[in-house]
Amino acid sequence: MEANRQNRAIAGWGGGPSFTVGLRNLDKFAWVGEFDGFGVAGWDLEKQVPGFLKDPASANRKLKLFFLGCGTEDPRYQIHMRLVDVFKRNQIRHEFHDSPGDHEWKVFRHLLAEFMPKLFRGSR
Repeated sequence: MEANRQNRAIAGWGGGPSFTVGLRNLDKFAWVGEFDGFGVAGWDLEKQVPGFLKDPASANRKLKLFFLGCGTEDPRYQIHMRLVDVFKRNQIRHEFHDSPGDHEWKVFRHLLAEFMPKLFRGSR
């Protein structure tokens, strides 16, 4: 497998940094996953990933998978719902998955099990 953006993913639990680094570096990552990652109610997409919403077609071409996940009882859940709404309004292709639970290992395990089989499975 060649080492290039098509064959490189970034993801994490408490995944705000993975989300930010991945979306700021779409020249390096085609697969971005974030699990329970936004801990601040005033989290600002434009501040974290400047210009991301300005060219949805470009983002959609570059992202093979844009995966977000959160526990339904996690205090970050409503932040995720607001971001999902922003992505829908701006026609950014993404997948959102939730799992019963708080910011805890069982939720991460479930989300990771959803995410992993989707990696490197051809183009969307």
